[in-house]
Formats: sequence, C-alpha cells, structure tokens
Amino acid sequence: MDPFTATVTADPNLSLNLEWMAVGEPIELDVESALTNRGARVTMIACASYGASESVVVQRVDMVGHTPFAMTVASRHAPTASATSYYTVSAALNGPLPTLADLRRADPDAGWNATCVYD
Repeated sequence: MDPFTATVTADPNLSLNLEWMAVGEPIELDVESALTNRGARVTMIACASYGASESVVVQRVDMVGHTPFAMTVASRHAPTASATSYYTVSAALNGPLPTLADLRRADPDAGWNATCVYD
C-alpha cells in the first residue's frame, strides 16, 4: 500500500487530516472500523454520495473519557485500473459538531442526506 500523509492543523480548530491516494488500487484503510474496534461509537451525521464508488460521510465519534468530535471521510474507489482511488479523513477535534441542517445550509448543492444513497 502506498504511504499516506498526516497533518495537524490548529486554525481555527484543532484537526487531524489523513490523505491517501493511488492509481488503480483498492482502498485498504478504514478509520471508522479502527475506531469502533477500539470502543468508539461512530454515528453518521450526513452523507453525500456520487455514484456507486464515491462518497463524503460526516460522522460523530464518541469515546469514553473524550469529547465527541466530528470526522469527515471522503473516498473514491478507482472504477478502472488507470483511475485514482483516494481516502481522506479529517477529524475536527475541538470544533462544533455539525448537523445535517448545518451541512445542507453550508453547501446546498452537495446533496447531503441522512444516509448514503448510492445510484
């Protein structure tokens, strides 16, 4: 698997960002499952899906002893061997938790839904 990049930003809120991409490769990362396996409760806030292989999912992550945080996972599974797969995770660690209404208001054209709807 190709390496991924990790960055931490603190402007205006503290966030951790992971990015991975490769041409024609399957996505082998699954941060949601990793968190769940470690006792976190991951709850979907909203999803914008684009066809069968691409989506942006905003989730709430609750862990005992920690402040809940919002996590956005954007992924695209390469539909062909020459196309690019990508997987990015952005965890807003101390900012406000968005709602579905907040996301729809901020980007009305994104097609935010309460669940993922794959066409």
